[in-house]
Amino acid sequence: MEAGEDAGLRRIKEMENQKPKTTPWGALQATKEIASGIILCRTASHGGFWLSPERNEKISKEQKLETFSQNGISGWYEEDCDAEIVRKSFPEFFGS
Repeated sequence: MEAGEDAGLRRIKEMENQKPKTTPWGALQATKEIASGIILCRTASHGGFWLSPERNEKISKEQKLETFSQNGISGWYEEDCDAEIVRKSFPEFFGS
């Protein structure tokens, strides 16, 4: 294995460790990776998006503070009220 491959594997492991294991809305039941660092999360009754710290840096502080319970500060965007922030911030990953 070459050095570049080692670095690539380390980055994959880091991203796996960043993925959420719980949500603000309850126990995590299913996820769908929209793009690297953008995860759609589902619980038994609710859901929303989780953004990695790198992705969440691209959201303005004002928008984060306007999210439900200010969950945007920690990268959580509720499906009913806040999902549009994620879609507008990363339009290349969402159809029109």
